[in-house]
Amino acid sequence: MSTHEVWKATLDKGNWVVTVHGDDDNWYRGVLLVADKDGTVIHREVVPIGYGAKFGPDADDVRFWQERTLEVIDNPTKREPSEPSPSPEQEPADPPATA
Repeated sequence: MSTHEVWKATLDKGNWVVTVHGDDDNWYRGVLLVADKDGTVIHREVVPIGYGAKFGPDADDVRFWQERTLEVIDNPTKREPSEPSPSPEQEPADPPATA
């Protein structure tokens, strides 16, 4: 899977780096990565991207990514188990279907 960076943010004076990488083969799917200041990924999650984010991320998507990131950082039990520092190029599973 080929990806491109859609959004990036830092929290707590650079202690956390958050990125969303869009899937070049599916413009409506991305991967949210939360890493500590050393670059160790603590959370990796497939997330939806509205409108394909061709001209930048949708405000509702950014709000969701921000809320999800804070939840993951503040509550370690909400973190998705992942292998050490997966890269965004690894093929993510499809997001669960929503009703």
